[in-house]
Amino acid sequence: MQRVVIAGAGIIGLATALELTSRGYQVTVLERGKALREASWAAAGMLAAEDPENPPALAELALFSRALYPAFLARLEELSGIHVPPRTSHTLQVADGTPAAASLISNDEAKRRIPGLQIAASQAALWLEEQSLDPRDLCRALAGAVQAAGIELIEDTAVESSSRNSDGEVTLVTPKGRYQADALIVTTGAWGASARDSASLHCLPAGWIKPRKGQMLRLRQPEGTALTTVLRSPSIYIVPRANRSLIVGATVEDAGFDRTIHEDATEWLLQEAARLWWPMVGVTREQIEEVWTGTRPATPDALPILGSVPCHESRPNVLFATGHYRNGILLAPGTARIMGQLLIGEDVDIDVTVFSPHRMMTSSEPDASNRCCHDKQTSAAL
Repeated sequence: MQRVVIAGAGIIGLATALELTSRGYQVTVLERGKALREASWAAAGMLAAEDPENPPALAELALFSRALYPAFLARLEELSGIHVPPRTSHTLQVADGTPAAASLISNDEAKRRIPGLQIAASQAALWLEEQSLDPRDLCRALAGAVQAAGIELIEDTAVESSSRNSDGEVTLVTPKGRYQADALIVTTGAWGASARDSASLHCLPAGWIKPRKGQMLRLRQPEGTALTTVLRSPSIYIVPRANRSLIVGATVEDAGFDRTIHEDATEWLLQEAARLWWPMVGVTREQIEEVWTGTRPATPDALPILGSVPCHESRPNVLFATGHYRNGILLAPGTARIMGQLLIGEDVDIDVTVFSPHRMMTSSEPDASNRCCHDKQTSAAL
């Protein structure tokens, strides 16, 4: 049985761990903090595969991953005993301009379906058959499934250094000891390329992934309303949840790893929500139940990084699955399936060339392909 270490216990890392376990691998997951308590816990949970704000190149992976969701959730329930129900089944998307889409409806029809919707004549309305989940339901089920599957999950354990010998075996050094494996998968999200030294085994130069802070809030539905459809515009979304709650999000801030909650960001969220749906105009601070922040892993082209970097391609047992930005929940089952196929050497179900780290090897970094050394160590913590 081959041993695999996964660095990072967000939804991408743990979904990948389950996939590899089903393929017969012995999996250990190392997490620098607490499992599923970063972007996964903070997310809105929209399976927004057809969001016109997504990069076009993401479409095939998004649809592929969404199609895997029923089986993914069924397996989580089988293992954990926790059912993850869909919280909504449709999204009304307000788009700038007039996108060519089969889901396009007239603005008048959009207002009929969503009383109080505010949409300009220059904008278009899309009616999407799109589910949303409560990510906290999903996190609980995934954590239970990982435990039931016998996956070793070690929290509060940053990788302090790593090396790979001539046979390809990977050694990871942590405060709790050394871990050796036949393969390493890096799923560290926004921490995937921080403080990376040029001789790093992981070959992700700093700047490939940057943290993007998002502030969100949950509040009670305004009196007299019963919103059951997700509302989304280019700047804001309103997601109905259980017990007449609404999730409103999210800011996109270049604030590093600062998780401070700012009152002006809360005010901006409320104002933008009111511009989209008029019942939000009268919302008061007393109706806000929770405010929180998360840190998204962003790449320059807003596409994830999937696969091995050039310096590992002769022995591709160091793989990356990171940079999912605002779509980590949506892309988790698809990413996990792809990681399993890449690791075992199977044909991949979809073309993942567009997500290859190769695209990041620009002329501005002429030595990027030589940035790792198989027998050297790096002190950059994961």
